[in-house]
Amino acid sequence: MQAKKSIWYINKYASPPGANGGLRGLSLASEFIQHGHSAVVINSRSNHYVIQHEAPGRRFSPGFTYAEHWGVPTYTHQTIRYSTTASAQRILSWLHFEIGLLFLPARRLPRPTHIIVSSLSLLTVLNGYRLARKFRARLVFEIRDIWPLSLTARTSLSKNNPVIAILSLVEKFGYGKADVVVGTMPNLVERVHSVADRKIRVETIGQGIDRELSTIAEIPALPTSNPRFRVTYGGSIGRANALQTLLDVAESFAPHDGILFEFYGKGDYLSELQKKYEYHSTIKFPGPLPRVELFQTLRSSDVLIFATDNSEVWNYGQSLHKVVEYMAIGRPIIAAYSGFPSMINEADCGFFVPAEDKDALRQRIIDVKAMTIEERSAMGDRARKWILKHRTYKKLANDYLAILNRP
Repeated sequence: MQAKKSIWYINKYASPPGANGGLRGLSLASEFIQHGHSAVVINSRSNHYVIQHEAPGRRFSPGFTYAEHWGVPTYTHQTIRYSTTASAQRILSWLHFEIGLLFLPARRLPRPTHIIVSSLSLLTVLNGYRLARKFRARLVFEIRDIWPLSLTARTSLSKNNPVIAILSLVEKFGYGKADVVVGTMPNLVERVHSVADRKIRVETIGQGIDRELSTIAEIPALPTSNPRFRVTYGGSIGRANALQTLLDVAESFAPHDGILFEFYGKGDYLSELQKKYEYHSTIKFPGPLPRVELFQTLRSSDVLIFATDNSEVWNYGQSLHKVVEYMAIGRPIIAAYSGFPSMINEADCGFFVPAEDKDALRQRIIDVKAMTIEERSAMGDRARKWILKHRTYKKLANDYLAILNRP
């Protein structure tokens, strides 16, 4: 029999139910509790996924509120808000959260046996290490986005930049001090062993399908009278989403080709792109939709699409939540992606084309359009069956507990 564990899951961006962001922290904690363990989530209200969502809660201590979601005690720091993802305010928000954790009345929480620090924010591993030492708990460093590599790969900042240098030290410190590193991407081990001075234990627990997503099969597709072949993107409309590749390919099709490209979501570039393509007949930016309505809309599409840039960060694999959502929705997928392959190829539910290769992407769209409806439906069915078999949080929590049980 497993010894009872008390698990703290600390993540600035852990979202509450009803948010557009992933519910990984809450989903895992809920399953840990179902297994008879104790679990809490410590998060922040300053979250670009839920910036307009004010979760209910009562005052717990100065700077923190308390609420229960799905039976999980959740302690939320009232961190300063920010309006754009690429901004100095977001960095200040990180720092404010870390300062807040210094004043968390930790002894009022169940004494932890394990502390899972989930990035971003990368800086939280410093507080995680402090708390793990204080309570003699085991430290798990969970990586969902490889910083500072993601920052240097997508900006002009060099490795010698002071901010990058500091984050690099924090990354190395976290790998070195953790009892185990858990990555949501499948090839993180190469990154960890290239950064750390010693061989670190690295495990993989991928992104999962939360309880809201798991009911997608019961959500009907929205009826449409549009006769065109619909190629749809659902996700953030921002700097890191490589939308230009998709847009350049979309513009290469003429109206008589019978293809409509739709981009649903919000982000820093939304208003700019809405204005640019306002009168374009084959490219539409409807903006964000409520979660259920978005899923209905994506289910009525012919193929779902996304792209990444051609950078080093993808050598370690992807852990994009949109891939989980796309597969749960049950439609074929085209990914303009050159990194370490996973999920789509494992489920045989779509196609990879090289990142930034517009000719290859254009041809693949034509090929999928030429498929029969039955062929595309079969691909979508394989996607959904695979994700329900491998990525429910019930299974992921079991896998996580097995990791925590190892010495």
